Order: sequence, then C-alpha cells, then structure tokens
Amino acid sequence: MTDSVGNLTQSGVLTVGGTSSFTTSASNATITLNSANLLTGAASLTTSGANGNASLTNAKATVLGASNVGGNLTMTDTVGNLTQNAALTVAGTSSFTTSANNATITLTNAGNALSGAIALSTTGATADASLTNNVATTLAASSIGRNLTVTDSVGNLTQSGVLTVAGRPRSPRRPRTRPSHSIAPTC
Repeated sequence: MTDSVGNLTQSGVLTVGGTSSFTTSASNATITLNSANLLTGAASLTTSGANGNASLTNAKATVLGASNVGGNLTMTDTVGNLTQNAALTVAGTSSFTTSANNATITLTNAGNALSGAIALSTTGATADASLTNNVATTLAASSIGRNLTVTDSVGNLTQSGVLTVAGRPRSPRRPRTRPSHSIAPTC
C-alpha cells in the first residue's frame, strides 16, 4: 500500500496472510496502523522526512521486513514474538514492545541502523530481548522480563533512561587473546 500525497491510517483491522508493505512517499507523511491488525507475513514500513513517523500494532507474531523510517518508529506486538527478516533503518527514536506474557524481541540483523534512542519492553519470566545495531546505540528507558542482549557493531553503547532487566543484561564479549604455548616433543 502506497500513499503518495498524505498520511496513511486505518479505520478497521487489517488481515493479511502474506507480506505487507506500507509506504508514504510524501515528505513527513506518517503511517499510523494501531488497530489489532492480523499481519501474518513480514511487514515493511517506509516513510521519509524527520517527521515521517510510523507506528504499527499487530495481534500476531510479528516479522518486520526491510523498513526505512525517516522519523520515529513504534512497534507493538500484542500476542507473540517480535522478529525481523531484513534490516531496519530508523532516523528517529525506536520503540519495540511485546505485551503478551513471555513473548520475546529478536532484532539481530547486522544491517540494523537505529539512530535515535531505542526502547525495548517485554513481560514474563522467559521474555528476552536481543538487539544488534550498526550505528552508535542509545538505549532509552526499557523493561525486560528476563535477559537483555545488545550488540553495537560500530559505535558506543550508551543509555538515556533506566534499564530494568529481571534477568542478566549481556553485551557480547570480544574474544580474548591467549598466549600461545609451544610444546617440544620429547623422545
């Protein structure tokens, strides 16, 4: 679905069995799809301009497809896990929420470029969140039901809000260099 002149909104629930693509081509036009949508396949969102915000609520396990958002991105999955099958590029802030008990967030594509502060929210004793970002990463206030894993591939990893993590926060370690040892054979 492409809207070439204005904002893209909805007046009822969208049910799509395959992939979904939502685009606003006018600068600063927004995408607002906040009903209990039933998008089964990958959902892609594209906006342009610093005020070209996008928000999506889905009532199925959500797979985000290749997306490029000029403003802020707000993504809520109300019943399942939130994953991706392609890179996400967001110029503004990003918010990812799974509101179902024990649903996870897995956004680990190496091409992710989330420039603004990133908020993550999960609920439940096994509700992990994993994020990989290919630009300097700032974590906004976030609440994670169990473990949080964040990989910043190229920049600094900072926070702008309180991180509440019930399990263990993790940042992948760099491999340690161990001294090499030579053992001479004995006869």
